[in-house]
Amino acid sequence: MAAVGGVDGAKSASFRWLDAARYAVAAVMTVLIIAVIAKAIKVVLRPDSLYLFVMGGSMSSTTDVTTATVALDLQLRGQNPSGRVRMYYTNVSAYLFDNSTSAWTKDDPGVSCMALVELHDITVPQQQTEDAFLHWVVDNVSMASNYFDILYKNGSINDVTLRLDGLLFTEFRANRSCQTSYFCGPLLIGGGPGNEAFLNRDNVLCKEQQRGQLVQ
Repeated sequence: MAAVGGVDGAKSASFRWLDAARYAVAAVMTVLIIAVIAKAIKVVLRPDSLYLFVMGGSMSSTTDVTTATVALDLQLRGQNPSGRVRMYYTNVSAYLFDNSTSAWTKDDPGVSCMALVELHDITVPQQQTEDAFLHWVVDNVSMASNYFDILYKNGSINDVTLRLDGLLFTEFRANRSCQTSYFCGPLLIGGGPGNEAFLNRDNVLCKEQQRGQLVQ
């Protein structure tokens, strides 16, 4: 009988060990499932963001003496990190600010900027990048005359900030857009891309500010 009792005790211990192992495996699986669900929720609820870069951190200028104007050229790159939706940045106005004036002003930026130009819409498919080559022509009326004169004489302006104001929306929220601003700087403006000052300049990532107002 003692031997039988010993066998029964060993079997009970084995069953308890198996139960403990099952509970441990179940606990690990539960943790993994929760982690996967949490990650999925994070992806679904992740705010939609479009990354914008000014390539080379600069904007070149070309003087046209026949029309007394200056042409400004900029390469803007949009990057969409979302694997779910295409992103659109529309109704965009662009402002240039010098280093003595804050581009983050809450007042009308058109009042204190160096120049105001229009920007065409930007569309970036999911998990892709798109380059926009922007071309603006300014004169001493559309650009503050003191800065226009510098560029017209083939000079350059440092520490400039490009501010973009527009509506950002996605295919997921096709009928709702968020008022979004981007602040890109410091930038170098003036001269051609072959000038020494333009060489080996880093790309500039624009800082995003969503003003939280959704427009139907």
